[in-house]
Amino acid sequence: MRINRSARLRLAVVAVAAVVTAAAAALAIVPAGAAFAAPVLPPAVASVTPPVISSAGGTRLQIVGQNLAGGPIVEFFQGGATIGIVIPTVISGTELDATAPSSAAGTVDLQVRTTAGSTELFPLTSIDPPTLTSLSPTAGAGDTSVHLTGTGLAKATAVHFGSVAATFTVVSDTLITAAAPAGSGSVPVTVTTPAGTSVGVTFGYVVAAVPPPTSSTPTPTPTPTLTPTPTLIAAADPAARGPQLADTGSDDSWTVRGLIAAGALASVGLLLMRRRQRERKRRS
Repeated sequence: MRINRSARLRLAVVAVAAVVTAAAAALAIVPAGAAFAAPVLPPAVASVTPPVISSAGGTRLQIVGQNLAGGPIVEFFQGGATIGIVIPTVISGTELDATAPSSAAGTVDLQVRTTAGSTELFPLTSIDPPTLTSLSPTAGAGDTSVHLTGTGLAKATAVHFGSVAATFTVVSDTLITAAAPAGSGSVPVTVTTPAGTSVGVTFGYVVAAVPPPTSSTPTPTPTPTLTPTPTLIAAADPAARGPQLADTGSDDSWTVRGLIAAGALASVGLLLMRRRQRERKRRS
């Protein structure tokens, strides 16, 4: 049977239409203007700050990663058991803010879950808040070396005397040595760690004694006062009729001249008195 040209053309059009319809159905062609849905990827955590949290709870955490949006929750585990589930604040698709629950000291694992899946467990370290029990000494001037005794001090990040930061050295989990900064009055001393800040213990400042000024001028040595001493000389003078005083040129220096016949010196006082009497007679 012969098929004319027009019939063949109609058959070709039907065949093409069928092919197009089948292709459209196979490819699931969406209508013009419709948006393609992007594939949803599972979340991933790259970092958590700070990595150390307080066992008392309340540490604010910044969680950074990928694909964190989409109805996230943050779950905390310790020893394989869930210790807290938190609804975080979504900052962006790469950042969440969350608050850690209370826990025992040790390792705490964090996991973020979204509608697309869950992250790997991310480990954190939980430590007890610091406590400060005593200071030694409890008072002193600036730059005094002070021993701080307490617990949970090993991860100390700051020591303050009042509001002033002090230089310090961590000796152990129970001991810190610090140099008191300049100050006055009584101030609370506190220790800060990633788990929080201790209750203050009072330190009292005392005023350091000021040494007296030193003079570079030497102290003059006083000149001793010399008192003339009469020189008494006993001499044998056969020509003399008795003890005599001879002037040696000074009013206070005399020579006793005379004969000591009986072996005894005449009284010096008597000689002086007689000498003064003769002097007065000569002057009168």
